Amino acid sequence: MSANFKEDCLFCDVSRHKVTSKIIDEDEEIIVIQNKEPRAPIHLLVMPKSHVSKVTAHTTDHNGLYDRLIKKCGYIAQKMGLADGDYKIIINGGKLAHFDHEHLHFMGGWGESRPDWE
Repeated sequence: MSANFKEDCLFCDVSRHKVTSKIIDEDEEIIVIQNKEPRAPIHLLVMPKSHVSKVTAHTTDHNGLYDRLIKKCGYIAQKMGLADGDYKIIINGGKLAHFDHEHLHFMGGWGESRPDWE
């Protein structure tokens, strides 16, 4: 698969290893990194390596993208010992989206406690 990158996109730079990030998992299509401003004990960003705009991520041009991102989250949950459901997957959109490059927030690790914002 050939990746398409956008020159002024931080997440594209992460995917190309031009910006240092703690990589948790990586395959040909998807990269998982630690969020630099975590809102949970475990807060990861799961994203396609290619630039996929939030505006077009749901179109047929990216058929099956969300399925593959969610499956990657399931794999990460098992890898981190969270497969019993102690995690959330969040997609921000509109004014809540700080980056145009589509990504999911994988958050967990609270144990018996729950986050304040739940």
